[in-house]
Amino acid sequence: MSNLYDSSVKYIIKAVINSKGVVEKPDVIGAIFGQTEGLLGPDMDLRKLQVKGKVGRIEVEVESGKGDSEARLEIPSGLDSAETSILAASLETIDRVGPCIADVKVESVEDVRISKRSYIVDRAQEILENMVDEAPGPEDLSKSVRKRMDPTVKSYYGLYAGPGVFNSDEIIFVEGRSDVLNLLNNGYDNAVAIGGTSVPEKISEIAEDHKKVVVFLDGDRGGDLIKKEMDMKVEYDFIARAPRGKEVEDLSSDEIELCLAEMKENSKEESLEDENEVECQVSDIERTVFTSLLKELVGTRAAVFLDNDLNELGKVPASRMSDGFDSFGSNTYAVVFDGSISEKIVSNAEPFGVEFIVGMRGEANCSRVCCLKKEDI
Repeated sequence: MSNLYDSSVKYIIKAVINSKGVVEKPDVIGAIFGQTEGLLGPDMDLRKLQVKGKVGRIEVEVESGKGDSEARLEIPSGLDSAETSILAASLETIDRVGPCIADVKVESVEDVRISKRSYIVDRAQEILENMVDEAPGPEDLSKSVRKRMDPTVKSYYGLYAGPGVFNSDEIIFVEGRSDVLNLLNNGYDNAVAIGGTSVPEKISEIAEDHKKVVVFLDGDRGGDLIKKEMDMKVEYDFIARAPRGKEVEDLSSDEIELCLAEMKENSKEESLEDENEVECQVSDIERTVFTSLLKELVGTRAAVFLDNDLNELGKVPASRMSDGFDSFGSNTYAVVFDGSISEKIVSNAEPFGVEFIVGMRGEANCSRVCCLKKEDI
C-alpha cells in the first residue's frame, strides 16, 4: 500500500483506457503493474515507487456498456516533472487489459502545486480585502469617501458588479472581481466581472440593457484570449486595454483614466500585439538559456521542451512538436526549436499553458512568442 501523503503529491496523472470487451477494476490494475514492470528499469518500477512513497494509490473508475469498457485512472506522483512524464508515457504502452485489446491515452498531467497557489492567491486577496486599512493620507481622502459611500460589490445577473450598473446607461466589462473593486475604489461604479477567460453567454443579455458597452481588459495574453471570446458573444462599442504587462486591478486612478480616454471603437481585428511583433519580455536568465539552446540547435531541426525551472524535459524533431506537447503536456514551460514559429505551433501549445515558444523566425501573433535573429546567436 502506498504511503504517499497528500502534502508530497506534486502531480496527478490522468489517463483513460478503452477496451474491446468488458473488464473490471482488478483487470486494469493488473495490466498497469504487469505491463510496465521492468519497462523503465529498477529505479522507476511502479511497485517500488509505491513502496518508497513516490507514487500514490491508483484510483480507477470503470464503466461498461455494449460490450466495451472505459476506465479512468488517476495516479498521484511525488516524482519530479521529467520522471512523472516518463511514468505517464509508459502507461500508453499498455495494449491489453485482461483478455481484451485496449488503448491507453494520457489526458493530462496536472500540477497540484498550481491549484494550491491559485487557492493561496484567492484566499490572500480575501484576507487583504478584510484587513483594516491605515488612515488615508490627504491625497487618498476622496477615494476613501467614495469607497465608504458604497464599498460593497453587488451581484448582477449572478456576476460581480459595481452598484452603479443597475441605473447606468454605460457598462464596463472587466475580467474579475478585483478589477471591479479597483474601478469602484477609483470612482467607476458600473463595472461587471465576466469571471475569467470563459465568457458566460449571459453577457449578451447584459449588454442589451445598456446604451454604451465598454470592454476593459488586462494588457496580457489573457486579455487577448478574452477579447476573442467577447468578439463572438457580445456586441460592444469600445475596447480599452491596460498597459502591456499590467492588469486592470493594479492600475492607479490616473492609469485607469488614461486607458479609458484612449479606448478604441470595437474592431475584431484589433489586438494587444501588433501583427509584426514577435519579441516578448523574458528575464535575463531565460534569454541566456534560450539563446544558448538555439546556438546548439542551429541546423538540427530539433525542438527542446523545458519545464518551469528551465530544465530539459526532452527533445523531438521540430516536425513532430505536437507529439512533444502530447508527451510533456502541462509540464512544458517553454519550447526552443530550430525553425519558424507558425500559428499552428502556437495553437498546438495553447491548451497546455506553454509560456514561451522560442524560434529564430516568427510569423505568429502571440505575446509569448520569442524570435531571435541568427546574427544575435
